[in-house]
Amino acid sequence: MKQSFILSHSIPWRVQAIFIVLLAVVMLSACQNDINSNQSADDAHVTSADYSPKTVLKLHKISAFVQPVEYAQLAFQVSGRISQQHVDIGQEVNKGEALLEVYNPGLAPQIERIQGQLEANQADLTQTRAELKRNQSLSDIQAISQNQLDRLDSRVKQLKSQQEALNAQLKAAKNNFKETTLSAPFAGDVTDILVKPGTMVKAGQAVIELSGTNIFEAPLFISNELLKHLQLNKNLTAHHDSATFTVSVKEISRSANPASQLFKVLVSLPPETGILAGEKIEVSIPEPIKNVYQLPVSAVIDDGINEPYVYVLESDQVKHKAVQIIGFYDNQIRVRIDQPQNTAITVISEGQSTLTPPGKNPQP
Repeated sequence: MKQSFILSHSIPWRVQAIFIVLLAVVMLSACQNDINSNQSADDAHVTSADYSPKTVLKLHKISAFVQPVEYAQLAFQVSGRISQQHVDIGQEVNKGEALLEVYNPGLAPQIERIQGQLEANQADLTQTRAELKRNQSLSDIQAISQNQLDRLDSRVKQLKSQQEALNAQLKAAKNNFKETTLSAPFAGDVTDILVKPGTMVKAGQAVIELSGTNIFEAPLFISNELLKHLQLNKNLTAHHDSATFTVSVKEISRSANPASQLFKVLVSLPPETGILAGEKIEVSIPEPIKNVYQLPVSAVIDDGINEPYVYVLESDQVKHKAVQIIGFYDNQIRVRIDQPQNTAITVISEGQSTLTPPGKNPQP
């Protein structure tokens, strides 16, 4: 649009200047109105919807290492020199199978000595009993005194007592001799051999490690918050590589580790998993969280400066609400909003930029 203005030379120059400024303001205002009308037509569409809070399950994945339920460091109950090694590291053994042998030069002779004492004592006992019986027959005709009979009877009792003591000593000596062969107390794998043939070992010194292969468990270390959601025999989902299986809560500690403030929980694994001792699994523990809003991801604004927030409509007015992000699920975001429980709210999920003045960040 073109407009022509004729300024008379008779008009003072100051009036002319004021007229020109007013004319520029009017034209600028008209242009601005045109721009505003075009911007409102091109503005992004503002989308909002009502959302209600609900209780959701947050899954915590806890890593744990599998360990056998049956595990032992075995030792001889007698000292001596390792004379035989019947197994190797990694070998599977059955219950009662011989593992190692130790040689103690004093054990076999001790058995022989006690057996010799038993034979001599038995012979003496047999002879004394026969003499007592003969003297008892003579006492009927008063051919022997009562004192002699009492002496023989006392001797028989003494020999019988010695016989019982020697039998007990022989049994103990044989048991000690059996301890020279170390056998597997349960079926499993030989995980380590701590001594080699020819080595001198003391009684009670660990010489071999045995790990069971049938029953496995895994220790979890969790916070007090998660502990509240567990109880004995509760089934949990676990993963190993691509396999998924169920584990059961076996034991729950009621005292935390002073250093980590975590509680130990043992879970038992089913025998058919095929997982070996030392392998890692992940156990999922569900935590119910109340009063959570599940919103489109686009509804939450996080500019890196303010707390994450959303825009809500209350009484036809747009308000800024800070949120606490709980997590993401199924392409949506779970948040907590400071609202009375079970209160539905209207959240703007698209077009928030048209509600924010340029260059001005809303404050929570």
